[in-house]
Amino acid sequence: MTSTTDPNGAASRRDFIRTTTAAVVGSTLATSMNLPGAWAAGSDEIKVGLIGAGGRGTGAVDNVLTAAQGVRLHVIGDLFPDRLKDSLENLSKHGDKAAVPAERQFTGWDAFEKVIASDVNYVILATPPGFRPTHLKAAIAAGKNVFTEKPVFVDSHGYKTVLEAFEEANKKGLGVVAGTQRRHHAAYLEAMKRVQDGAIGDVVAARAYWNQGGLWNKPRQQNWTDMEYQIRNWLYYTWLSAITSSNSTSITWTSRIGASAACRSGSSASAGVRHALSRSTDTSTITSVSTTSTRTACI
Repeated sequence: MTSTTDPNGAASRRDFIRTTTAAVVGSTLATSMNLPGAWAAGSDEIKVGLIGAGGRGTGAVDNVLTAAQGVRLHVIGDLFPDRLKDSLENLSKHGDKAAVPAERQFTGWDAFEKVIASDVNYVILATPPGFRPTHLKAAIAAGKNVFTEKPVFVDSHGYKTVLEAFEEANKKGLGVVAGTQRRHHAAYLEAMKRVQDGAIGDVVAARAYWNQGGLWNKPRQQNWTDMEYQIRNWLYYTWLSAITSSNSTSITWTSRIGASAACRSGSSASAGVRHALSRSTDTSTITSVSTTSTRTACI
């Protein structure tokens, strides 16, 4: 490995990628973050491996290639050849940074294993959430830094697998970051700070709404099996999705703002959290926090 400090004492990319902060560069936050201390130490290139070449995976790669120099999409894998092909076409605007040769393009059920077995040092996990625990466990076992889309599990077994993988990542000094973008959004953080500082009084209820247009679905093709149809429409099947990523973001935010903490502590102020999907064209999350004395059920 090359030297990890430049003459000015700045950390190299390899140092950055070993930490949680480094992994954030591959998330949807990448284009809004400024990491001036990261520099390319000689040939110390960040080689990205993408597992799951759908819209979100392609978007995450677009973000990371746009955010910094010295980053390259090195390997790509997806269950379906057409999704992989579409992803590479969409990323072709990045030129050589996204030019993955055929021998590093993998499809099929074992595509994730081949991506992880390559010499990448940074893996993006963007398949349907039902596969996430298996992929995360494998990536950490192979010593890879990971950006994982949310949610990271859909059931109790997956939850335990993810926790075990996280503990293993800590032992190995690997970076793992999930795409809970609202945890890093300046406006959200400021609003949360004001509420927690008492700007509106004691929080007794929180309601979160994620507003956007209609959700996608893929019309069934004659040659698709039931399995392929469900995976291509994973959002509507609990074994693959369980909860939409937008709802997981809303739950995370309302929990952090303090309402859920009141429930857990057993205080007299109980919190009710309701999540609704609107058909508005606005893509922002609207969260209202109530300070009324009405007692509602904790969920």
